[in-house]
Amino acid sequence: MKIALINATLNSIEPLMYGLSKKLSKDDIVLHFINEYLLDRAMSMGKIDTRAVQIFTELVFSAMESEPDIIVVGCSVYFLYVPLLESFVSVPIMAIDAPMLETAAEKGLKIGLIATTLQTVAATEKRLSAIAEKKGKTLEILAEALPQAFDLLCAGDVKGHNSAIVEAGESLAKQGCDYILLCQISMSRASADMQHLKARVLNSVDTGVDRIFQLK
Repeated sequence: MKIALINATLNSIEPLMYGLSKKLSKDDIVLHFINEYLLDRAMSMGKIDTRAVQIFTELVFSAMESEPDIIVVGCSVYFLYVPLLESFVSVPIMAIDAPMLETAAEKGLKIGLIATTLQTVAATEKRLSAIAEKKGKTLEILAEALPQAFDLLCAGDVKGHNSAIVEAGESLAKQGCDYILLCQISMSRASADMQHLKARVLNSVDTGVDRIFQLK
């Protein structure tokens, strides 16, 4: 199986490859297509503009040239645009967090979202609500944005990054959330420190990797 990974930050590579390594065989191939300008542009402008979508699309088309079996988009800021590309690529393309959102929409009632970029919060809430609506459900959604945690991670302070996420998770659990979602690949590092919470904590790496290999 050849997997093409689309990312907009190097911070996602290590946790994603760790998750994939649990299921990769010697015959599987992973190719990385990365453009950090995609995230930098979105954060500096505070939105996704037309040019950013064009650059993202170009990166996906570059991945297609490698003739992969599946394209996996790992950048949460651009997940909204994955459905737009489905009819333009000849292989399955998925946002890494889609299985996580589907699970939460199906099984949860009060969902807590944690993200470390502001753009991700609104986009994830919108997508989660849309999935729930298709399932005939109404969810209560609470969200925590932690841009300071992203800054800590970029500075190499993984422990500080994880601690901020755990603290936000504890707050959401106290507010009655039955599911807590870590909305970015880079946040999956904190999952192991959140097992004490009464809420079920999901991260996009574990659920996403399972879906990738279901398609194999």
